[in-house]
Amino acid sequence: MEFHELTIIRMQQELIHGLKQDLGDLQRQHRELQSRAVQAAQAVIKHNTDSKNLKLAFQRAEERVESLKEELEREAPQVGLLDSLKTQLTEAEEEQTLHQRQLEEATQEKSRQGQKAATLKHELDACDRRVNEVSAKITKAKDKIARLTTQRERVLREKNEAIATVHDAKRDKQTGVDERAELAAHVDHFVEQATKISARVAVDPGETCNSLDKKIDRWREDLGRAERALGGNQETIARDAIAAKKAYDAVAKQQNDLTSLLSTLKSSLAERNARWRTFRSRISTNARAGFQYLLAERAFRGNMKIDHRNHLLDLQVEPDISRKGAEGRQTKTLSGGEKSFSTICMLLSLWDAMGSPIRCLDEFDVFMDSVNRDVSMKMMIGAARKSVGRQFILITPQAMGNVDVAGDVKVIRLSDPERGQTALNFAGAAGAS
Repeated sequence: MEFHELTIIRMQQELIHGLKQDLGDLQRQHRELQSRAVQAAQAVIKHNTDSKNLKLAFQRAEERVESLKEELEREAPQVGLLDSLKTQLTEAEEEQTLHQRQLEEATQEKSRQGQKAATLKHELDACDRRVNEVSAKITKAKDKIARLTTQRERVLREKNEAIATVHDAKRDKQTGVDERAELAAHVDHFVEQATKISARVAVDPGETCNSLDKKIDRWREDLGRAERALGGNQETIARDAIAAKKAYDAVAKQQNDLTSLLSTLKSSLAERNARWRTFRSRISTNARAGFQYLLAERAFRGNMKIDHRNHLLDLQVEPDISRKGAEGRQTKTLSGGEKSFSTICMLLSLWDAMGSPIRCLDEFDVFMDSVNRDVSMKMMIGAARKSVGRQFILITPQAMGNVDVAGDVKVIRLSDPERGQTALNFAGAAGAS
């Protein structure tokens, strides 16, 4: 066992040494590749600098040619300077040709340098990839070294623990063998003494007569306590269980009946709520349609907004029917007559949804002009005639001469009040009665 462990350790050490050598080689290759990459980058920079210098020289030559041409044009009348300028022009053109040739050479050199730079770039990329691969291998080698080192330490620790465990087990084994021999001698002595009295009886190991008697008494006490805790013996408990089962079944049946009733009541309530919401929606629709219809009697246009959730009622009325795109104005912005007429239209449209047998209005036409008053009176009298079984009481301080009174309409005119009166004459009325 120790030889096998030494062999494993030696192999691990050799593997670690080989990995360290590989790591050194990879690091040298990495440094060489980095050096080549730096040289390639410097060559690219030098090529770019030369190209820029050549471009600047070519631009200066072109500027020189242009300046000479301009001087030639300015000095054209001077015959003496023409030859010198031609000479300068020829020299400038030759210089331009030279610079163009140099530019072409620089361009070709730039192309060659670009190709070379591209080649160097590919080599640099390859070097970077190789460096990354080498770095990955180095990282893997380091991880493997750390893992093997940890594994070696763990194996050595387990080996030491196993050796210690073997020593402890051998010592415990010897102690147990000695104790077993002593106990066997005691048992043989006790068996020999007991055989002299009677044959052997099957008894659990370690039991004595006193312990068996105590155990029987304890079992009897436990049985008594258990019966007292349970409320009786087995027959009594069985009868109580049957009675409890019957009571439970009755309560469960009652609960199921109540659950079914609750479900029926919930469905009935939901249906009634749905019908009530439908009824409320229809009432709102009828009231809104009636309001719009009554407004049309005066060529008004409007809408009644009913918010059942927030218990709000809002009126929007547009007296000017020519404004087609207007949504309507709030009642606060209407005049007195328009507001009173809109209120009459709202009340007549809502009265159809109310069950009150008596409907009263007091001084409803105070702020109305004659046109709004005539239309309002006709609408209320027409609504009263259509409402069978309903009584309308309309109180107004205005004259009723322009109202079409038929047999179903009763007008009660009160006498004018006496001005300056301080008390009512109730004494004369009492004597007459």
